[in-house]
Amino acid sequence: HSITRDQAAVFRRRGMDCTFYRYRLVPRSGPRVAKKTIDLLWISRCHPIKRPHLFLDLAEALPETRCRMICPCEERELWNSVAARASKLPNLEFIEKVPYHEVQEHYDASEIFVNTSTFEGFPNSFIQAGLGKTALLSLCVDPDGMIAAFGSGVLAGESPSALVQAAKQMLSGQRKLAEMQEGNARMVAEWLDNTSNVERFLSGLKTAGEG
Repeated sequence: HSITRDQAAVFRRRGMDCTFYRYRLVPRSGPRVAKKTIDLLWISRCHPIKRPHLFLDLAEALPETRCRMICPCEERELWNSVAARASKLPNLEFIEKVPYHEVQEHYDASEIFVNTSTFEGFPNSFIQAGLGKTALLSLCVDPDGMIAAFGSGVLAGESPSALVQAAKQMLSGQRKLAEMQEGNARMVAEWLDNTSNVERFLSGLKTAGEG
């Protein structure tokens, strides 16, 4: 099984058959009621592949924005450097840990979710952003071209300077930003429809059994 078409293509190039399906979605426990009080949100493990300092660069470059960073410690030396730098940015709220059942509230309250990772498959964070009607701003992660397909945000093309410019533009155009937020919510509704994805998953199991 693969969860993105990109992954399925890799399997097939290597001569391996696979069935494509997307994640099954766990429904949110309640409706989104939070007001959008955060401009830019970053949530991830503190690991080099996640490049947390790029979000600090973004917050530093846009001192008028309201930023929040949730960054559980994984690589202690990296985390120490991130925490020390974050403490000096008055427009950034730095949080080390949030209970999982409270995480969705942070997406709900944010205008834009920022991803600075080098590589990811299909980030759970993109799904939670969609559930919160939160737009995406991604440095380079874009599974199956979803950002353009749904108009769910901006792909910065691996350019940190483009990341800054995109954040400025997204926050300066409220109507366009609202369209991106709606687009990301539509991605969740269409791509993560449980009925169709369960059918794909079971079909793959059946095919594998017959083989």
